[in-house]
Amino acid sequence: STECNNIHIRKIPKKKLSWDYLKENKMLDDDHIEYIKDRINAGYGFLISGRGGSGKSTLLNNMIDLIPFNESILVSQESDELYSEIHPQIQFEHTMDVKKSGNTISFSLEDELRLGLLQDIDNFIIGEIKGGEALYVFTTAMSTGARFFGTIHSNDARGSVRRLAQCARYVSDYPMETLEEMLTSTPFCLIHMSHFSIDEIIEVSGWDQKNQR
Repeated sequence: STECNNIHIRKIPKKKLSWDYLKENKMLDDDHIEYIKDRINAGYGFLISGRGGSGKSTLLNNMIDLIPFNESILVSQESDELYSEIHPQIQFEHTMDVKKSGNTISFSLEDELRLGLLQDIDNFIIGEIKGGEALYVFTTAMSTGARFFGTIHSNDARGSVRRLAQCARYVSDYPMETLEEMLTSTPFCLIHMSHFSIDEIIEVSGWDQKNQR
């Protein structure tokens, strides 16, 4: 048999794509930009969903610079996709493996977010949500009022909430409905993207107790 190997190389641009570039390439328009700016200033969190290569991280990277400069930010990520050269109150944490006395200690996104709760952080940003770190999207919203920005793989905007709850259940016994209800404690926007374009924007307006959704 023939053994095949694949190498995946992900190049991260050193400069952010401008809003004008994103408009010219049909990711969004002026109305989208004004909406995003307005909701960020109003205290909304954002969950951006879509498949790989849909533009989620590109959009989130630009949104970081719109967060008011008097608010602190903690960015947790596995690779250096998200950055800011202008925001004065931002810190970055990365997953890593540390070897000590012959043992390897791993620091996950979940660990970084848990430690971040000990700080006075106004905005938590997760590069890509795919595991137990999702639990802190819910619990932090409930306990501190801080907001989250993050990306997640999902087929549509509404499905991203269910996907987020599924990730949180990796490390918790909360029922799905309880997790989804917790998310409504702070104002939240769902953005779904495909082919480098915004397809949907939905606001989470509250919890429907009767229909449990």
